[in-house]
Amino acid sequence: MLTRAYKNLGDFSAERQKWSKACKYYKLASDFEALAHAYYKLEDFQSMEQLISFLPPGSPTLEILGEKFQSLGLCQPAVNSFVKFGDGKRAVDCCVLLH
Repeated sequence: MLTRAYKNLGDFSAERQKWSKACKYYKLASDFEALAHAYYKLEDFQSMEQLISFLPPGSPTLEILGEKFQSLGLCQPAVNSFVKFGDGKRAVDCCVLLH
């Protein structure tokens, strides 16, 4: 129930474009997908990259992170995300696209 409350507070903050507060609540709720989006909005790419190590292999959030890094032109974090997600072909495609 507490996790749900933190998620709702994070959503409330995100709707009002208060991304720093949203990050805090999403972290407490362990909602990594929403946390990745909030970091992206804050342009906190270092925290996004650190998020990769916290996620278990195969997590769908890794694919989302990879796409976000690729759209930013950040090859290494994108490749790390795709590889940990288990999509080696996409990691190679990302390298070809960005280099």
